[in-house]
Amino acid sequence: MANKFISGTLILTLSGFVVKAIGSINWIILSRILGGEGIGIYQMAFPIYLLALDLSSAGLPIAISIITAEKVAKEDYFGAQRIFHVSLSMLCTTALFLSIVMFFGSSFLIDEHIIRESRAYYSLIALAPAIFFTTIIAG
Repeated sequence: MANKFISGTLILTLSGFVVKAIGSINWIILSRILGGEGIGIYQMAFPIYLLALDLSSAGLPIAISIITAEKVAKEDYFGAQRIFHVSLSMLCTTALFLSIVMFFGSSFLIDEHIIRESRAYYSLIALAPAIFFTTIIAG
């Protein structure tokens, strides 16, 4: 039992390092491509993306896995499958809605000077589909 715990911890730690390394490489490449000004414009849109991403998932993937695991432990496989499908459809709907709102609401954010740099519009547009796909992957 202790060996499984230690090996699981090591796997999660190693995967965390790998994810951080890939993210760092991504930022290095992105900053080389976009330059300082481009990264600054991208960073104006990024908080809006993170807010929408938080709203679209809001801890649901963890809750889904816990509830599904409880159903499986009780050998209620149909219930576990039903919970998974209902939750996944709810995640899809929320993520799609927020992606559409961000895509079409980008001009509002720029026009109302909520985001003061008009060139951030294209960053908002580019990040909008990522909300949907990231939420689905997390689910």
